[in-house]
Amino acid sequence: MRFISFNKLKIKTAISFFWALPLMLIWRYTFFIHGYKLIKIRSDRIGHFVPDGAEQIIRHKLEKNSKNFYCFDQIISNFQWAKMLSRKLPIYKFLYYVHFWSCKIFNDQLFVLSSSQTDSRDIHLLFDKFDAKINFTDEENELALSWLKKFGFKSGEKFICLLVRDDEYLKKHLSSNDWEYHSYRNSDIESYREAIKWLISKDYWIIRMGKLASKEIKIDSDKFIDFSFSNNKTDLIDIWLFANCNGCISTGTGPDSIPHIYGIPCLGINWLPVMNIHSFQDIITYPKYLYDSNNNLLDLSEILKSNYYKSEDFIRNKIRIEPLSSSQILNSFKEFYTYKLENNKIDEDYQIKNSKFWIEVLKIDKNNKFHKEIHKKSLISKEWIDAHL
Repeated sequence: MRFISFNKLKIKTAISFFWALPLMLIWRYTFFIHGYKLIKIRSDRIGHFVPDGAEQIIRHKLEKNSKNFYCFDQIISNFQWAKMLSRKLPIYKFLYYVHFWSCKIFNDQLFVLSSSQTDSRDIHLLFDKFDAKINFTDEENELALSWLKKFGFKSGEKFICLLVRDDEYLKKHLSSNDWEYHSYRNSDIESYREAIKWLISKDYWIIRMGKLASKEIKIDSDKFIDFSFSNNKTDLIDIWLFANCNGCISTGTGPDSIPHIYGIPCLGINWLPVMNIHSFQDIITYPKYLYDSNNNLLDLSEILKSNYYKSEDFIRNKIRIEPLSSSQILNSFKEFYTYKLENNKIDEDYQIKNSKFWIEVLKIDKNNKFHKEIHKKSLISKEWIDAHL
């Protein structure tokens, strides 16, 4: 992946002022006369890049005679996704500087718009109501399948993408920030070992995803691939696997938005904060457990109100975070297999408790910042919900 140093980006931006300023003034004039608008799709983080780009594809389709033009950030988190978006939208790299100086000088959002109206959350179920999928070319499909077949994969076999979050990628490529503040979102890949082996026994390949990871895991099976430590991984393979898998298991990090767009069922595991879980996709979520200073399990209302984004906030409020044990992770994989991969119906008691859970969520989220329309297939783990309701 190509990265430009922060100082070089600053210099490049400063120099751009001399040619971007007259272009910006011309652009603003055409906006007032003809209504042209400029939208910068956030591309530095894949968790914004993918859903924001997909959202703009839908809005571009819905807006008749669209006069919107697009650009990316200076940093591109995945060049394959940038290439695919460029097939669907009028995207011009140089317009980034027009966008930058317009915001810097005029400080308005009159003709410069945000790439997401909902903070990268599909709370209106746009991806369920409209098709935002971008097809891969025949050449891209062939390259991705060839990569898989090198490991012994055969066409028609089923595979699951497993994404277990740690800080390795952020520390290396966005090192100017201190990412320790949300270390509570991390998981230990070793605790997934037994669950991985169980799902493989059900005749699924497991591909451990992530461009970088802090720890490798060895599984004694020909049907396990650790993409994170592969020497020949590419941005194309990264996107293609998430878009073509039979299911995705994720601890709640950016790339899991890809299977959402492509209509692939997901398992959200070891997720925090609970208020931030995805109510807008085909997913079953098993969050971490929260305890008070007396080692009592927090009730549902307390958990939903503990919508903290910094590890220090949990500590200051005397809340202990308990990651899922290996056995709980195994149980979550079994739930995912039962309700999502095998599509078994949930029983009436589970349905009632799941509905109660979302009612409580919407009571807290009164302004619909995180949730609005609840996807009919969005479930909270049966084991977790039984412990809290």
